[in-house]
Amino acid sequence: MKLSLDEWFDLPEDEPGEVVDGRLEEEEEPGYLHELLVARLGRILGDWIFPQGGLVAGSNALEILQLDPQGRYVHVLGASTGMLETIPGCEGLTLDLDALWAAVDSLE
Repeated sequence: MKLSLDEWFDLPEDEPGEVVDGRLEEEEEPGYLHELLVARLGRILGDWIFPQGGLVAGSNALEILQLDPQGRYVHVLGASTGMLETIPGCEGLTLDLDALWAAVDSLE
């Protein structure tokens, strides 16, 4: 049975599963290799961004926050797919998120 967007929004927040092509499917559990790669990527990115005052967190999404003039963090970029040619505050860094996630998936 397909779920409409409204039906999906009406599900309890802790409903197990994820919506794939309009259907509620059992969630895949990440394995050891996946977690190892996430940790390694976090270290690589952290080594690069920490000296610039940045932070790294793990998930299949990239969120960039910057400090505004009042010292508050504001969201400036969010992505989970595609090629990121320009990343605010990360001059010289280009990320192909599709290739990254495909590489992770191919190793599982």
